[in-house]
Amino acid sequence: GTFKRDYVYVNDCYSADWVLEHLEEWFYDYNHHAPHSGLAMMSPIQYQNSH
Repeated sequence: GTFKRDYVYVNDCYSADWVLEHLEEWFYDYNHHAPHSGLAMMSPIQYQNSH
């Protein structure tokens, strides 16, 4: 997946300010919980901690 598809497009983004208010939590989730196919289905943090 992509960040934009998985976080921005699936939410009702009411304004640019609304998106900016949510970016920090979305990036946290993306980096700590979202599996990435290029990282053997681990999150970036899981991958980093395993190497």
